[in-house]
Amino acid sequence: MILNLPNNTTLDLTKPNLAAIINLTPDSFSDGGRLNSTQSALEHTLDAIHQGADIVDVGGESTRPGASRISPDQQIKRTIPFITELAQKNQTPISIDTTRLTVARAALNAGATIINDISAGEDSNNDTLRLAADTNTPIILMHKKGAPQNMQQHPTYGDVTHEVLNYLMDRAQTAQSLGVPQSNIIIDPGFGFGKTHQHNLTLLANLHQFTATPYPVLFGASRKSTLGHITQTPSPTDRDYATAATTALAVAAGVQIIRVHNIPPNRHAADVTRAVLQHQTQHENNEIHNPT
Repeated sequence: MILNLPNNTTLDLTKPNLAAIINLTPDSFSDGGRLNSTQSALEHTLDAIHQGADIVDVGGESTRPGASRISPDQQIKRTIPFITELAQKNQTPISIDTTRLTVARAALNAGATIINDISAGEDSNNDTLRLAADTNTPIILMHKKGAPQNMQQHPTYGDVTHEVLNYLMDRAQTAQSLGVPQSNIIIDPGFGFGKTHQHNLTLLANLHQFTATPYPVLFGASRKSTLGHITQTPSPTDRDYATAATTALAVAAGVQIIRVHNIPPNRHAADVTRAVLQHQTQHENNEIHNPT
């Protein structure tokens, strides 16, 4: 499966791809304020690409629990100079993490090639879906329950996997009805977005149900509080080992894109898991063709 991008490049979805999280925000839960200039963000990003990042996911608004909304103008001010510089220096696909139409459009004009909308188009009244259709741009549709300001206030589900999957299928169908090709739609179950620790573990255990759909899947558990709860690590930056474990599980379930903060441990986890799966498939094929 190959994802065609607007700048005549492609992304190979037959292998696990890592999306490097680039937060150009002062208040993100893990690394807020760390990348406080275009130059520092560019150096960090080029290092991540050298370490094995396949996508660069750029955001100018924190979506951590309790975060306040940021205006489109402020998001543009934070992200567009960086995207412009990066696109001129490197052909690695850039996704813009935003729910705002004007931000998404400005990012595409600056060189971004994927839209990552955590509201699955709802915050813009489907306008980001229409933009994706008009520009033939791949779009990531994520599930969240509520808004970042309130999403962790007692989220409840009857069957979290069923409800999240049904929501994503509905939003994907809406995108297609507005002209987005099925091949340009990626779904994301939204680990940590309006879910308890138990909900998150259920979704992680059931990722195969998402990868069984016609749509590629993005998964992002990097450094999130559920991992801290399990491993008793209060600091998000101490959760990279736990994150790598979720990367291995995601790859084993067939997830095509994993969104992470720290590339090297997750690159290793993804590549080892893929090698084991390929070996297993080869062994099974040999058994079929050469039965004992």
